[in-house]
Amino acid sequence: MDAQTQAREDLAAIRRLMEDGQRVVNTAGPHFVAWGLLTSAALAATYVLAGRGETGRITLAWGVAVGLGWLASLALTVVEGRREQVRSATGRILGGVWAGTGVTMMLLGFAAPAGGGVDTAVITGVLAAVMGGGFFATGLLVGRRWMQAAAVAWWAGALAMLLWPGPHGLLVTAGLVLILQTLPGLWLMLRSRRAAVAIA
Repeated sequence: MDAQTQAREDLAAIRRLMEDGQRVVNTAGPHFVAWGLLTSAALAATYVLAGRGETGRITLAWGVAVGLGWLASLALTVVEGRREQVRSATGRILGGVWAGTGVTMMLLGFAAPAGGGVDTAVITGVLAAVMGGGFFATGLLVGRRWMQAAAVAWWAGALAMLLWPGPHGLLVTAGLVLILQTLPGLWLMLRSRRAAVAIA
């Protein structure tokens, strides 16, 4: 096989990977919405509870939100798996990216503050930076510029919260979650539904 043929085959493989990735992302809307609503609610609850001095309930609020989030993702993944029968390589890669991102955020959000490794005043900035990494990797893999733009917005928010830490970071992060995750998730769900109707 000559170099030109190899290059054409490599390009075709990359194109198939990106096209499959775009299809997978189109089905990710419910995941984005579920996690977006749960985390924004937990962030708002944390802001209110911290202001009242009821810090003991903050861990409970996050435990419930994260537990429900993982249950929702598991249920959605099972439903999608039954519908598709065979999960694509791109789906496995993207699933791994976001599962890894989720575990990283859990460790940073729960273990790091509990052990004193991360100051609670800057934790929202740290978590926003991790979210930016997840969006950027996904956008790069599937060729979606809006996801890369969302990553830049996450990083900009993270930079601001790291430079000017404080309780306001909770509300800033809740806003970022709603704008950069929940709303795109709703858009993806609407787009997927329209595509299904068009095919039918």
